[in-house]
Amino acid sequence: MEILQTNDYSKFQKIVGNRNINNAKIDKIINDINQGFNMLPYCPIIVSLDKKTEKFNIIDGQHRREISERTGNPVYYVVCDTLSLKQIAQLNSRGEKWKPSDFLSCYINLGIEDYKDIVLIMNEFGINIKVTIDLLMYFSHSESKSTDIFQSGDFKTNYLKETRELLALVNDLFSRYTFSKDKYLIGAVQKIKERGKCDFEVLKAKISLAPVMMDKQVDLKNYIYNIERVYNFKNQNRQVIY
Repeated sequence: MEILQTNDYSKFQKIVGNRNINNAKIDKIINDINQGFNMLPYCPIIVSLDKKTEKFNIIDGQHRREISERTGNPVYYVVCDTLSLKQIAQLNSRGEKWKPSDFLSCYINLGIEDYKDIVLIMNEFGINIKVTIDLLMYFSHSESKSTDIFQSGDFKTNYLKETRELLALVNDLFSRYTFSKDKYLIGAVQKIKERGKCDFEVLKAKISLAPVMMDKQVDLKNYIYNIERVYNFKNQNRQVIY
């Protein structure tokens, strides 16, 4: 099937059933193109000719058409009058998106050393990949932008020593609990540690005295409250640790 190209963007039209334009997705791809990573020639859109309007119906690739116009690139397309939108949707549903482990293996195979640190920490502490990435790159239990950076191949290990020390502390204190890998628990311990008011040997002893006082919580704030409550078990005067 021949791949055609044109800079006449008006030759293409949407059809009923096309997904809504995702501007965030478009902005990311435009940024890639501006950085020299342009895959448009290798990913032609699929169209069919509308004999009434003499325009091409976009069966698949409306985002690529929009990106082509916004960046001044040609629209690369193939004409397929036998493939319906339903069939395209069915094809897309059969496709398997890359999992985080796929990105991880890819960049390790490409020799990007920082990605090996992710495997190192995951294997050592049994932490899931997202929390591991957030800690190593930002030393945060939750960072929204880390996924895109990780998938782009630009992940950098900035806090290996700090991450290992924090996770070792969490493991030492809470390994008996099923929720010991919870990102909010990790975040709570990090915050308490940063405040510098908690004697973690005392906390460990209090957990041993009253293990049932610790329980899984829904967020960081409640974990901090729970830990402080355990820390003050049998204390006559309440000690604030955060």
